[in-house]
Amino acid sequence: MTTAAAFLLLRLMLAALLLAILIVILVELRRGLRPMHPAGAAPPMACLVPERPTENQASFALAGMNSVGRAPGNSITLDHPSVSSYHARLSFGSGCWLLEDLGSRNGTRLNGLEVSEPLPINDGDRLQFGSVEFRLMAGGMEPPGVPAGQGPEPVTAPAAGAQDASGPAAEA
Repeated sequence: MTTAAAFLLLRLMLAALLLAILIVILVELRRGLRPMHPAGAAPPMACLVPERPTENQASFALAGMNSVGRAPGNSITLDHPSVSSYHARLSFGSGCWLLEDLGSRNGTRLNGLEVSEPLPINDGDRLQFGSVEFRLMAGGMEPPGVPAGQGPEPVTAPAAGAQDASGPAAEA
């Protein structure tokens, strides 16, 4: 075997080795970029449960994309003066729930920290929209330790300044 043939064989072997390394890298990158949650599948069951049982708020089952705010067009409507018309967004993507503030006046907080960019949220995290607080509960509508059917009643808060039936308007 001549020296030229040996160098040619060595170059071909190095080229094959580099090609094999490149293929392994591409396969690993593709595996890492694949979403953990299959496309088109429903997000895992989760809900927002009022943080304080004394608040007259409903529990809300979450869909894949949820808008939170005071305006009627939101999927989660919170009739409270500290909540902006289009306050925040809760969405499920890439295997986790994300919380994003939509430029609200009174802010969105996650476990007490101001949300300035989309942040991942987990089961049990405390979410605050203005001064209205909820806890994210994975798997259903009852908070831990509460027997089924004894969780928060699904009623909405009265509008700011609204009076109930026993108020002065009812006496007239």
